[in-house]
Amino acid sequence: MRRWIKPERRYFIINIDEPYAEEIYKVLKRGEARKGKWPEGDISFEEWIELTWPNEGVTLQKESILGAERPKPSKKRGIARIKRRV
Repeated sequence: MRRWIKPERRYFIINIDEPYAEEIYKVLKRGEARKGKWPEGDISFEEWIELTWPNEGVTLQKESILGAERPKPSKKRGIARIKRRV
């Protein structure tokens, strides 16, 4: 299920490889099914990922969801700095 982001609304945005993503999926599915707006039927989280992002390299994300270790962040990473012109 994909939807367009509408102006004047507030959203949560999460990565599907977060450890809590499957729980969020269950809440979303239950709520949308109650409203009659869940077109995918009774499918698992993994099936939903494959249907929603069929050709977008979800395999790596799915492996992460299913327990593969996540790469450790590089020590070279830091806080992004935005330069402002005065």
